[in-house]
Amino acid sequence: MIDWTLEIEDIRERGAEATPGTPATAAEALRLWRHEGDSISVALEAAEPGETVTVTPADRQALVTSDLLPPTVWEEDRGVDDATIEQIAAELAAIGTGEGGDRAEAPSPWLFDPPGKTLRLLRYNPVERVSVGTRLRRDFRWGHAALTARVGTARVALPNIDLTLQRNHPSHLMLVSFYRSLRHGEPGEGGGTPGIYVTGDAEDFHWSHGAAIRFLPPVGQRNWLSLRLFAEQDAAIMTDAKRNRVGAAVAWTPWWGALEPGSFGGGGRVSVSTSAGDNPHVRAVVEGALVIPLFSRLFLGMQAGTARVWGDPAPHDLWRIGASGRWLRGHGESVRGARVHMARVDLQRPIRFFRLSVFGDWASAGGDDFYAVGAGLVFMDGIVRVDVARGLRWGREGGPDPVLRLHFLGGALF
Repeated sequence: MIDWTLEIEDIRERGAEATPGTPATAAEALRLWRHEGDSISVALEAAEPGETVTVTPADRQALVTSDLLPPTVWEEDRGVDDATIEQIAAELAAIGTGEGGDRAEAPSPWLFDPPGKTLRLLRYNPVERVSVGTRLRRDFRWGHAALTARVGTARVALPNIDLTLQRNHPSHLMLVSFYRSLRHGEPGEGGGTPGIYVTGDAEDFHWSHGAAIRFLPPVGQRNWLSLRLFAEQDAAIMTDAKRNRVGAAVAWTPWWGALEPGSFGGGGRVSVSTSAGDNPHVRAVVEGALVIPLFSRLFLGMQAGTARVWGDPAPHDLWRIGASGRWLRGHGESVRGARVHMARVDLQRPIRFFRLSVFGDWASAGGDDFYAVGAGLVFMDGIVRVDVARGLRWGREGGPDPVLRLHFLGGALF
């Protein structure tokens, strides 16, 4: 499909004077060209300068028979002729779209991502050390199937394996997954999957083997509501204790307002998961964020959240902060608790293709308060950010040591 939109103010030869009788202003044009019975979108006397006024003539056929219209593009040499249409149809047919044409150049439905091709398949954590992944994908009319494998460099062990079948529907996406996956207790995105760079202790992680069905909104929807049903077996890293579970998780990630720097916006995340079987429990996390534009291209981001666990959680079911830096930066070890709170302020300024950030963190877990300050660079509107944070000890005894630490984060709210 090709669509033209034309706005014609006047037609004249180069260097020619305006046609006699041509109105000099829009108001004069409306007075000259109005006819009885025309429909006008606004009252002309109340129209503001620069405001668009739409006049619909009583005789709409006059819009296509007017002598003021230029020649149709279909009758000119530069228009789209039959040969061009046939060429476009052949190109579309070559990629499996349209009718007719030569399909000899149709692309393969297979897609292979070798190790190191994409950052999404690289990460670091204390269990795997550097983890390198590869992925094989097959496209179908109904969606696609993807097989992903990750191999850690810390020791010889079974890799992370994930086989996901995705069915596309206009109103939602359905994913069926079978996996062996490394998990942790950070209250961040990814359903407990470690990010690109996570430090801490190996006991903060566990393996999950199982299957899950997920229902997601279409790609690009801003108020993201998802449902996950799962059956899995968890295995602790240090003790190898196993627990069998079934459960469900619901997550909502809304955002209102603009996403561009310098625009007011707000949103957050709400997630609730429940697990039955061994160590039944309920986990919930609520986050809220607000972005306020300031002067000189500065803007202020404020974030606050709380996370709770009820029931009989296993040690790895408790929330952990301070390892990846998502809720607390600048500390040497993670902090574990059934109740965690946080708040953050972040002042940012765009500089070319990134944003410069200075921030302050506060978090509470296990009855202790933790603080940090730092600076960082934000890329691609928070998709990736690199922070240098320094933890602070204000009258606190015990707990992880405040240190100067580098954090790599993904999927930040700002």
